[in-house]
Amino acid sequence: MKKTSIRIISAVLSALMLISMLSVSALAADKNTSATGGDGGSDGDITWGWSSVDNILTINGTGYMNNYSEDNLPPWYIYRFEIDKIVIGEGVESIGFFAFYGLSGVKEIVLPDSLTYIGGYAFSGCEMLKTISIPENVNNIHWDAWDDSSFSAFDVAPLSQYYLSVDGNLYAYNDNNDLVLVKYANCSCDKTFTVPDTVVGIDDEAFDDCKSLTKINITKNVSDISSYAIDNCPALTTIEVVENSKYFYSQSGVLFKKDAGNTASLLRCPQAKAIAKYTVPDATSEIMTYAFKNCSKLKTLIIPDSVNKIATYAFRNCTRLSSVDFGCGVKNIGYFAFDCPSLKSVYLPKSVTSIGIKSMGYMVSEQGEEKVSGFKLYYVKGTPNSAKISEYCGLYGISSAYLTLGSASLNAGAAKSIVPPVGVVSSWTSNKKSVAAVKNGTITALKKGSATITATLNDGSKLTRKVTVKSNPKLSKSSVTVKKGKTVSVKITGKVKSINNVYTNTKIAKITSAKSATTLKVKGLQKGSTTLKVKVNGYSLKLKVNVK
Repeated sequence: MKKTSIRIISAVLSALMLISMLSVSALAADKNTSATGGDGGSDGDITWGWSSVDNILTINGTGYMNNYSEDNLPPWYIYRFEIDKIVIGEGVESIGFFAFYGLSGVKEIVLPDSLTYIGGYAFSGCEMLKTISIPENVNNIHWDAWDDSSFSAFDVAPLSQYYLSVDGNLYAYNDNNDLVLVKYANCSCDKTFTVPDTVVGIDDEAFDDCKSLTKINITKNVSDISSYAIDNCPALTTIEVVENSKYFYSQSGVLFKKDAGNTASLLRCPQAKAIAKYTVPDATSEIMTYAFKNCSKLKTLIIPDSVNKIATYAFRNCTRLSSVDFGCGVKNIGYFAFDCPSLKSVYLPKSVTSIGIKSMGYMVSEQGEEKVSGFKLYYVKGTPNSAKISEYCGLYGISSAYLTLGSASLNAGAAKSIVPPVGVVSSWTSNKKSVAAVKNGTITALKKGSATITATLNDGSKLTRKVTVKSNPKLSKSSVTVKKGKTVSVKITGKVKSINNVYTNTKIAKITSAKSATTLKVKGLQKGSTTLKVKVNGYSLKLKVNVK
């Protein structure tokens, strides 16, 4: 019994001592945290610490750092405005996705020799970080690592077998030990950059956020340029290519990729190029991803029949583009191809067989993807793609309408345009030209009756409209008096633009006007009275003339 009591007392004392030690330890920790004004913790095999005394973030541990995302940012993100310097200790092998995202105050970073990988968006938004030294063991850098950052120079360890720095720009060795441009130092003040002759490729976002760059010169050995290589370059007006390039060419500063069979793909139109109206050159087979991204000056686009594909985001953020004439060869339109808030109506030719998700009628705003107000998609009833277009409009809540010609019921001498709201008309015809003539979509009513007007679109589709002329042409006067040797004027009702007059004159008076005249010149020849006959587009009119 005595032994039992002693054991109980001993256990209680031990517990009290442990509690006391823990309390002292906790107080000491709180005192230390309070003294340094810092924070820290662990995340997998990685530990981190931040001190407000020197505003340095330290990363230590072994192995790989965790990856993060915009919805799951690292714990030190809350100090993004205070952190001035980042020091990563030896043993850390990677920088995770979004690791230093938004750390806008960072001016310096120290990377360890153990580092091998830098993840996407790792330095996104590090606006004050202008230079970075990449250790020799880094063998993989995600193409989006530097998104929304402003580097004036990259420095690579001299013994690196994977990367190289030339004039502050970052290059990588590919599998053939050739150089690929990874990142142009976008904070450079240079306005012109010529790709070195030793470079064979230009990687994703190599020219991203280059605010000062106005011209890029592509050299002959460059055989591959990513669709995403040139982005957010607000001053860029020209992309030139040397004449002896086997892979690319430039036309009026616009970059094209040579394809097989003498065709080409439009790769990039410079963002600052001053073009309100652009006609894609013949022989262009594809308009590639981001081809016209941020081309805010573009208003009118004409696409030739040679183009068969318009890729995803081809016209991303083309805020002023309001008119697009599709060639009759376009088959595929990619996801969100036309992010154009000013584009209110489009006619899709019957050649289109594939329509990507929200490819038109949608735009990107601060609220995300939303419909363009007032947008309407037109197509011709009964064409092979009618069901496909109807399905697209129903699926994404897009307004649609069959393309038709405007109605026309006119008096003789009147004119009216019946041009369809969108779509390119290649020819106009009238089945009764004596009743109603048509030119460039404008009908001229000539005499009472009806006619059928046909508009043939570029894709071969036909639109028809019945035109009714409700009255016959008339003369402004039924009789005139004129002195011998003099002339008077008589008008044909309305402003008839297409007319074929026939005159029957007499010895007393005659009409001297041309056959196409809408105002008749009547000349007195000798004293007396007579009746002149005028046939206007096959309809007979009479004019009494008294010559004094």
